[in-house]
Amino acid sequence: MITRRLGILLMCILCFGILSAQDIATLVSQAENGDVNAQLELGRRYYVGDGVKGNNEEAAKWYLMAAKAGAGFAQFRIGYMYMKGLGLETDYPEAVYWLSKDAAQEERWATYYLAELYYEGIGGEPDFAKAFPLYMKNAEKGHDESQYMLGIMYEYGEGVSIDLKKAFFWIKKSAEQEHIDAQYELAYFYFEGIGVEKNEAEGNYWEEAAEENEFYYW
Repeated sequence: MITRRLGILLMCILCFGILSAQDIATLVSQAENGDVNAQLELGRRYYVGDGVKGNNEEAAKWYLMAAKAGAGFAQFRIGYMYMKGLGLETDYPEAVYWLSKDAAQEERWATYYLAELYYEGIGGEPDFAKAFPLYMKNAEKGHDESQYMLGIMYEYGEGVSIDLKKAFFWIKKSAEQEHIDAQYELAYFYFEGIGVEKNEAEGNYWEEAAEENEFYYW
């Protein structure tokens, strides 16, 4: 009985592999004939290793085709891959070019990583003046990481005049979405009275919340 079940299982695995190979071959044929959806799907499969062995070079190849055809997600992904050197040589001007295309459509992650490029000055000098409005755009839409970064920029006067009340406002917005760094920062604000009256109880609350989240996520 065990041998029979094992045989059935092996046949299923073999059939799945054959079907996957046929599926990939069909997608390749469609993608090479200009099917953007097939290009996106191939990019995704090679990027995450779904039905094929993960391969960033192959993922970049198909995403780049889709990006050139105007697919927004592919523009984000290829920009990110240029930024991080995934399957491509790191190229910050190319990263900015492709992320800007998707960010122009107000896509959250493209906007965020474009802001990060400007903020960190990757490949050049930091440009806080360009990073600030991008973070603001995302923060107003509820993106926690952008809210946190906006709070930091207000706190230290990066690309904007120092405004501790606004720093507190945005850090708190981010902390309320369980952003760990924002929760620690908010605790510090309460302990030190930065942008808000000192409140040790609130400081302890947010510090404990951050520690609990950190334990959970790590």
